[in-house]
Amino acid sequence: MVAHAKLRYITPKEYLRGEDLAESKSEYVNGVIVAMPGATPAHSAITVNLIAAVRPSLRGSNRRVFSNDLRVRIEAGNRYYYPD
Repeated sequence: MVAHAKLRYITPKEYLRGEDLAESKSEYVNGVIVAMPGATPAHSAITVNLIAAVRPSLRGSNRRVFSNDLRVRIEAGNRYYYPD
């Protein structure tokens, strides 16, 4: 039988405070902090290429494209992600 450690609930305020000081990014899922793996060179190249391809079509509109360094809050699910 495997024993499971009980995780302490982390508040969003605690997560944000820690994230601002952290050397690596993590996401927040309803009280649990989830470490993010680093991106591979291929993943980074795909992200840059997609931004470069999409951005010109957005000129003149109120839409913008962001890199995956922008943290997004999903209020309904009490979550913070770095989507890309």
